[in-house]
Amino acid sequence: MNTQALFVLQIFVYTSIPFYLTTLKRSAASIGFYVYLSLVIVFWGGTGAVYSFPLTETISISNENISYGAFMLTMILFVMLEREMSGIRNMAQLAFAVSIFKSLLFFTVDLSLRNDLIIKPYVADNVFFHLPMSTLFLGAALMFLQLFIILSIFKYLQKRISKILTLSLLYTATFIIIISMDGVFFPLIELGFSPELKIGILGDIKGKFILAISYGLPLLLFTLVFHKKIAGYSEMKFHLSGLLDFSRDRLIEEVNLQREAVEASEKKYRELVELAQEGIWVIDSDSRTTFVNPSMEKMLNYDEGEMLGKELFSFMDERGAEIAKKKLDLRQEGIAEQYDLEFIRKDGERRIVTMQAAPIIDEDGDYAGAIAGVIDITERKFAEEILQAEAQRNEKILNTMLDGFVFADADGNILRVNPAYSEMMGYSEKELLQMNMRELDVKLSSEEVDRRIEQMVSFGSDRFETQHKHKKGHVIDLDISVSMMQLGETPLVAAFMRDITENKKAVKTLEQSEMRLRKYFEQELLGMAITSSEKVWIEANDALCEMFGYSHDELSELTWAEITHPEDLDTNFLLFEKMMAGEIDSYSLEKRFLRKDGSLVYAELSASPVRKDDGSLDFLITLINDVTERKQAEDQKTQYMYELAILNELGNMMRESLSQDHIVNTAISGILEATASSMVFLLLRNGKDFEVAGKKFSHLENENIRLPTHIVESCLCGLAIRDNQPVYSKNIPTDKRCAWNECKDIGMISGATLPLYSDDEVIGVLGLGNTEIRDYELQSSYLETLASTVSLSLQNARLYQKVREDAAELDKRVEERTQRLNNMVELMSGREVRMAELKKVITTLRTQLKEEGVEPSAYDPLLGPDKEW
Repeated sequence: MNTQALFVLQIFVYTSIPFYLTTLKRSAASIGFYVYLSLVIVFWGGTGAVYSFPLTETISISNENISYGAFMLTMILFVMLEREMSGIRNMAQLAFAVSIFKSLLFFTVDLSLRNDLIIKPYVADNVFFHLPMSTLFLGAALMFLQLFIILSIFKYLQKRISKILTLSLLYTATFIIIISMDGVFFPLIELGFSPELKIGILGDIKGKFILAISYGLPLLLFTLVFHKKIAGYSEMKFHLSGLLDFSRDRLIEEVNLQREAVEASEKKYRELVELAQEGIWVIDSDSRTTFVNPSMEKMLNYDEGEMLGKELFSFMDERGAEIAKKKLDLRQEGIAEQYDLEFIRKDGERRIVTMQAAPIIDEDGDYAGAIAGVIDITERKFAEEILQAEAQRNEKILNTMLDGFVFADADGNILRVNPAYSEMMGYSEKELLQMNMRELDVKLSSEEVDRRIEQMVSFGSDRFETQHKHKKGHVIDLDISVSMMQLGETPLVAAFMRDITENKKAVKTLEQSEMRLRKYFEQELLGMAITSSEKVWIEANDALCEMFGYSHDELSELTWAEITHPEDLDTNFLLFEKMMAGEIDSYSLEKRFLRKDGSLVYAELSASPVRKDDGSLDFLITLINDVTERKQAEDQKTQYMYELAILNELGNMMRESLSQDHIVNTAISGILEATASSMVFLLLRNGKDFEVAGKKFSHLENENIRLPTHIVESCLCGLAIRDNQPVYSKNIPTDKRCAWNECKDIGMISGATLPLYSDDEVIGVLGLGNTEIRDYELQSSYLETLASTVSLSLQNARLYQKVREDAAELDKRVEERTQRLNNMVELMSGREVRMAELKKVITTLRTQLKEEGVEPSAYDPLLGPDKEW
């Protein structure tokens, strides 16, 4: 801790105790101040020269100066609170006694430390205990002189300045100036003026100025906080002789002996008048003021000199003057009375007073003036008016309030009721005033009523629910708040009663409704949630958490916007904002949510608001139905219908012609469009190899790419041929099964190869490729159906080709054999011989034709077509 902080800490310690003492009662505070000041003096002498605080390079403040400042501040606070000079006088005596004790003690310690036989474990130096008597008594004299000057200036300022802030600032400035000047006067008086002393005085006055400011700020705070406690300081009898008067009782005794006869009655009168709390006002026969006591001056905020010689009427307005003149007429008649009157203070404030006025009659029996005791009742009048207005307001409130009110004694006897309770119970006020609360209560037993009364007496109030019986016999539920009151020695009970019968029914209905809602909420048929206006999930049932894949805690940290598919947010926000603005009562929509695992949840959502009394949204009740399976089924159905249409259209297109080239081209184009692939090709068997029969790309720049002839097992297509089953790949560049660099070079990422069959023989391969990652296996059923359609069309084309070729071969063979028969007929010489031979040849020929499965169309030209052979 640095020296500045230690300096501030010591100042705080020195000032905190006097501040605490000011909060005590006067007797305890006086004792505390004497003890504390004595300790300061002792500590001052014991450690004053032991250490100093170097605040700057040129300024140091010793502990002696800090103790001096603490003594001055404490003495000022003490005198201002005590309001008399006895404190200074007593403290001067105490300081003298302590100084003598300290001098003798220090002298003894000095002798002891200089004796070599004395044990000194801490190697104490006797120089710390050299205490010149002249310096000690000079410092004490200057200190009390400065204290007298400061207090005199304070008294002068308080009599002339009323604003507490200005007064406190002037007090503080005076304190700082006087304390700072101590750094000049003490060295000059102690050492005398010399050129060498000038530098020391300059440093000392800077240190004293810092010290004065350090204690001046607490003094400023004190005068601002405790200004009411020092308000009577200006009335303190303050004179220099009070400092030298060592025996106040002896002085009073001597004065009383000398002036006992003259001043006995005057002293008693003065003490009575000046110390009286009420104002005393004396006027002469011309209504001019001849005397006012301090209380009267303070009451009207005038000094005595400002009031003496002035008419009574100059301190009131015209209306008050007229009343006062009428009252003075009664004084002249010798009549004394008490009445209220209004005066105007110096600052313009009006004060209402009660005057107990009596006439003054001279020796001749004539009216010489009047004397009045004056009591300021402004606050009392104001309080009475407030109380009266409060009573009228309370009466009006009780008579118009909807809640019932009952005033009863401790035994429950009803003393007063308001109209609301009479109407509530069906009894008239007169009937209720003859009843006891126990007669009306049907829920609490006598023991419970006694226990409630004991509780009210112990705690002063109570609140409970009970039931009272209506005049017509039905029961009313009541919420009762009671308070105990004391009217003299009599305890009374004030009870406010609210009819909660309908509330009870409503609560019961609400509880049943909430129970039903809770059961419905906890069922797992639908996802249910309560959400806030900030889109936060306040509460969700298990079905909803399972639907989204989040736990309750995880879901509570998210908003519904965070798990909504981005494409559905705008529509949802639009409906939500309309509902918030009150344009719609609720809304429903189909939307997509994102599960915790990233998958989609298709849902039907219905949201209904629950609003506060001011119409603003409190929370939303949201029902969410998972329709993912239905949507998937619908999508599958739509896809199936689409695929079926494609298959039908593609089949029709391929059936339009039995040409294999036409079928290949039609299949490739249709499948490219139907599957949205980047490439489609068709391989057909040619012996052991499979050659490209056709290919097509979605981008024309790839049309010139040459695809190689495929060999069984050499690539994906070869695997499909070998295993007689489709082969799929989602990453061709890394798939070791794919040996086609051409596919990789044109950017094919995913692919599918499907074998084409004719009977049980693989006749070709249908290949598909895509430049993006795609799982063709998800469409395996569709793709295999496409392959089957292509296979069937190719098989039909091949059968048609074979039939055509077989028919041509048969026609050729028939033609050749017919020619042979004709040649044989020409060679026959005789008809019978020729016919027999011909018949034999024809029969043989027919047999051969039938064996070949051809019905012969030739007939015997002699017999004709209708004749059998």
